[in-house]
Amino acid sequence: MNFRTFVAVGVALVLPIVAFAGPLDEPGYHPKVPLAGHPGMTYDLYLPRAYAERQAHAELRFPVVFLLNSGGSPPLVDWADAHKVLAWAETYRAIVIGVNKFFHPETSAGPRFNAPDRPGTDVMDAYMAVADRLPGAHPGVRLVVNTDPFTSARDWAVAERFPAKVGGFTFGPHNASSITRDEPLPMPPCAVAAFVVTADAYYRGRPSEGMPVYTEEELSYVSWRETVGRRLVERGVGFRTFENIDWNVGTAPLLRALTWMQDWAWVKGTRVNDAERRAAKASIARRLATAGEIRDPEERRAAVEDLLSIPGVDRTAEAKAAKDVWREAAVAAAATRTVPYFRHAYLLALARHPMMTGSPELAKVNGMAAALAKDPAVTGEQRALARMLDLHAEANGAFGNLAVSRDLLGRYEAVITDYPDTLCARTAKKQVQWLQRIIGEMEAAERRKLAPRAPLPR
Repeated sequence: MNFRTFVAVGVALVLPIVAFAGPLDEPGYHPKVPLAGHPGMTYDLYLPRAYAERQAHAELRFPVVFLLNSGGSPPLVDWADAHKVLAWAETYRAIVIGVNKFFHPETSAGPRFNAPDRPGTDVMDAYMAVADRLPGAHPGVRLVVNTDPFTSARDWAVAERFPAKVGGFTFGPHNASSITRDEPLPMPPCAVAAFVVTADAYYRGRPSEGMPVYTEEELSYVSWRETVGRRLVERGVGFRTFENIDWNVGTAPLLRALTWMQDWAWVKGTRVNDAERRAAKASIARRLATAGEIRDPEERRAAVEDLLSIPGVDRTAEAKAAKDVWREAAVAAAATRTVPYFRHAYLLALARHPMMTGSPELAKVNGMAAALAKDPAVTGEQRALARMLDLHAEANGAFGNLAVSRDLLGRYEAVITDYPDTLCARTAKKQVQWLQRIIGEMEAAERRKLAPRAPLPR
């Protein structure tokens, strides 16, 4: 493999964040660079250390990562550094461009917020032109990251606007409502890396809140994944989910998503040359062969799973051995689920995974799941959760209705009494506190209605 035609895969080089006042072809961080022809608009630029190699090798092409600013306008380099994007950029020899102008896209569902003074997706024309003019910026391996998952699906709109340039983009858990079944899909071979929050992950992020019972958000958009997500796959667009422990963009899933999208773009991209594609496949094969060296079983399982999802990899010689690594790691990762209920759910899902079919590990997984199915910590949680789901479906009726609120209060208290040692009981206590507050407010309002009124002054 020609090292200079592709990315270096190894230990990330963590460089100090230094602002450069010199030419824009010097590696490092260039803050708030003015956008020519667009007064008041700026971009942040990070060039990896490897960019200096262009002086001797003008044919080198570097991937580009666009970071879309959030509405709060935090310094993008701080966000990138905190999420280890700049270290990732050093490892994978990537250029990072910070889009410092917040904008809303035009989608079939309309803007997420009513902000007519905000610009639309066309604001990205100027930022994409920065990459077009930057020597060595790859024309087709460009990834878009929405740093704020609570804002509208700007990354989706950017991919639609530049189908020949955007090779992949991230999609936050709160973006799904912006994309209806009528929304145009991005063009293949673009890759969509969707962040999701499972009940297990949410608990790991906020254990003091107990058992999450808001099942319509357990995977953020279960029905969306089965409708729009299925259409993406059928069209040939890459679609993969990465688990977050909270609604904000997490570092580990972001770095996994960036690597997966870049691998997809190198292998499937239409503007990738033969040398780059060969180097990408060699890099993937090498990482598959060394995945067994990753010590943490969850990280080992995730790394193999991401690589095997790249088109064509499953048929390689390295894939067979990697599947054995994956199965061993997947079983070992069950021990990282310290809550019996979540460990049981993980094992059930693992037993259904296609890579477990016919394997020796399958019997072990089924045995572990069967033993946990009898554990009172699992059975009690299951019964408590069934009760909580019924109550959650009726909770909206508590607003403004004193009788319904009192009935719900008693039923939540019954969950606490019947299943005192469960995670659901912890959640039920929070619901009791909420109901006690709104019941008190409604009772106070009733008392005011019945209080004698003072006579009107003459």
